[in-house]
Amino acid sequence: MQALNAQPRVLQVWEEVIGVLLQVYAQDEGEVIVNISGRIYVLKNFPEKLLENLKAHVQNLVGILRTEDGYAMRVISRTKYWG
Repeated sequence: MQALNAQPRVLQVWEEVIGVLLQVYAQDEGEVIVNISGRIYVLKNFPEKLLENLKAHVQNLVGILRTEDGYAMRVISRTKYWG
């Protein structure tokens, strides 16, 4: 598994990331750091109510889309991946 010291990428508006959610870290001021299939992403202004849902799907195949109004998340497969 890739360490969190790797170069993070800020998810931009209308950008979606799809992969296995490996780790979720909540930072200050609504910033969330996720490890998806070994790549690190920064989710700025991520809503608290969606954060708990995201944490519940660690090791699942997910998609996270950043929109002009916030974020949308989908669970593609509830099968746990133990890569």
